[in-house]
Amino acid sequence: MSTYRDMASGDILISRSDFVNATKLGGDAQLLEDPTGTFARAFEAILEKHEPEHKVAIFSLCTADRPYSVSDKWRRLIERFEAISDLIVYSNGGVIPLPFEHQFPFKTYDAKATPSVKIAERYREVVGGRIKTFLETHRYDHVIFATLLKNRFRAALPDLCTELADSGCIKGFAIMPDEALDEEIAALRSENFHDQLQPLSTEPFLQAVEMQLRAWGYGKEKANANPGV
Repeated sequence: MSTYRDMASGDILISRSDFVNATKLGGDAQLLEDPTGTFARAFEAILEKHEPEHKVAIFSLCTADRPYSVSDKWRRLIERFEAISDLIVYSNGGVIPLPFEHQFPFKTYDAKATPSVKIAERYREVVGGRIKTFLETHRYDHVIFATLLKNRFRAALPDLCTELADSGCIKGFAIMPDEALDEEIAALRSENFHDQLQPLSTEPFLQAVEMQLRAWGYGKEKANANPGV
């Protein structure tokens, strides 16, 4: 994966002179409206600088742990799928391919969701728009959205993915887990008396993702470089 992740400097996307603190960036609602313009500038820079490495991308929500790759979920996704897929974070802070995870403002903002119907609607509008723009700009054959059923963005994904497929931006998509897999994961967490076990880092979920990738023709032995088409 890109050496961006290994760079100590966090000013690849935004000039250090334009850095602002977390208080100015604000919380959930403020991040979506982006009054400082910080996230819009970072997103535009990502659109310009990102170079797809594979034909398939796996999208999943951000984590409280920063950089994202130290979290249990993203660590497991990296271990299992980095060789055959691009791994991309989405959040109220943007659409962030993992190579950019060390860049400002992605280790600074507070992404904790606010329990509000109005904010949830705005979240789906803003984040959905960013993902659509990202996938219109950077084409992948297939995408997986690893998104829990209870997540506030989950309901928007079927229409968003169908629109992207109908417009030719992607050839196929999967939204995971489904209800059956969600129940299997819940039972596993209950059996292990470990409610804090990250559902999307459990073996049943990871195996399901692997099966979907293989159904599309991607496997551990086959790292499919994206030729830029």
